[in-house]
Parts: sequence; structure tokens; C-alpha cells
Amino acid sequence: MTSTTINTTSTIGVTAATGTIGSIVVRLLQARGLDVRPLGRDAASGVGLEGVDVLFLACGNVPEQVAFECAVIDAAQRSGVGRIVKLSARGAGIGSAIAYWHWHGLIEQHLQASGIPATVLQPGFAMTNLLGAAEHVRQQGHTVHGPVYLDWMKALSYYFYDPDGNLLEFWSPDPRGDDK
Repeated sequence: MTSTTINTTSTIGVTAATGTIGSIVVRLLQARGLDVRPLGRDAASGVGLEGVDVLFLACGNVPEQVAFECAVIDAAQRSGVGRIVKLSARGAGIGSAIAYWHWHGLIEQHLQASGIPATVLQPGFAMTNLLGAAEHVRQQGHTVHGPVYLDWMKALSYYFYDPDGNLLEFWSPDPRGDDK
């Protein structure tokens, strides 16, 4: 399989298109006038993948994640998708004591075995992760400051568009779009 360079005529499929990350990816790609195809859970059976050149693969960290993402990878292979950009997690690895790191490791292994050219993004942290610490912060009175989220969103644009050295940047300084 040959590598796919993203250009203005590419069709980009996005799983989890209504989620925290996927919705931002969709909005930013559409803002650049690119052909974006938001994909639902039925992408696991191949629905919507025909004609997709590049697939952004994401899913919430839930027990069904491995089955869903592996099924999407298999369907993408059958549909001829040219590249997959997989949203993973820093620390991903089979056998990790952290469940979702283990899950991402299994999915990455499956992706590699598929033979589809891929880019794996392993962001270290997103501000939404702080929701799990909300009660502790409330009890202790500590707050956290800083645009940690922006660092990996910027990296996402570079990796998503530049797997072969051709940069077509799309990121916005404010992922909510408040900087218009």
C-alpha cells in the first residue's frame, strides 16, 4: 500500500466526530475547506468509509474501545483507506497497568499489523482529564492553570497533515473557536 498525502481534494473521515476531540478536528478541517466526513459507530461495519482517503480514528476510553477501533481498522482496510491517524495516549502499551493504555497498545498493534500507513498521536494530557480530579480540587482548594490542551492540538495539526513532509496546517490557537 502506498502512502497518502493529504491535499485539498482528499476526503477525511473522522470517528467520534461529536466527541470532545473529534468535534474540534471536524470543525478545524472544515474551516480549511476540506472534505470531511463525520463517521458514526456504524463505521465499524464500514458505513461511510468508501472513498475516504485518510481516517482520523478516535474513541472514548471505554471497554468497547478495542473492539470498535479494531473493527474500524479492518473496515478501513477493506474500503481502501490510504492512511489512518490514530488518537492514542502517552504510555500506551500492551500489558500496561492502566487499562486504557493497555487498550491503546492492543489497537496500535492491530493497526500496525493491518499494513495501512498510519500516524499514531500520543498526547500526554488534555485539560478534560482534570474532570476526574474535580472533587479533589474542590476539597483541597487547588486549581490548575495553563493551556496544556493547546500544545497537543498544535501537534495534531502537524502530524495529521505532514506524514510525508507536506504541511497543511489547520489548528486554531483556541480549540473552542473563541479567537475568531
